[in-house]
Amino acid sequence: MTKIIDNRKPRLSTTIKKKTMLASLTQTMGNVSASADACYINPSTHYAWMKKDEKYADKVYELRERALDFAEGALMKCIQNGKESSIQFFLKMKGKHRGYVETKHNLNTDIPKDDMKDKTVEELLAIINAEE
Repeated sequence: MTKIIDNRKPRLSTTIKKKTMLASLTQTMGNVSASADACYINPSTHYAWMKKDEKYADKVYELRERALDFAEGALMKCIQNGKESSIQFFLKMKGKHRGYVETKHNLNTDIPKDDMKDKTVEELLAIINAEE
């Protein structure tokens, strides 16, 4: 009699997969691709869970907020250490009401039309000679 060996991976429940994904998202600070790869799931599975499972989506939202809190804390440390680019960034983002705004000025200049096509050969030669 021949013995049949089952080489398939054990099938994990969706609940366990979600918990694993949340733990991985915590470690990667919300990086979905890296977390999905670590959990052997497709990123689209994560997004499907986000749409269907409100509790899962809420936990992911909390993780995103924690990542933002971490980044804000790091930014504040840079500001306290006098890092000029961090100070400028903070003022541009949070100090708009005080005038710390980066503006772009669009200058509309009238570019004269190319009137060379209407000139005679003598006039063109005069222009060339005048430039030399």
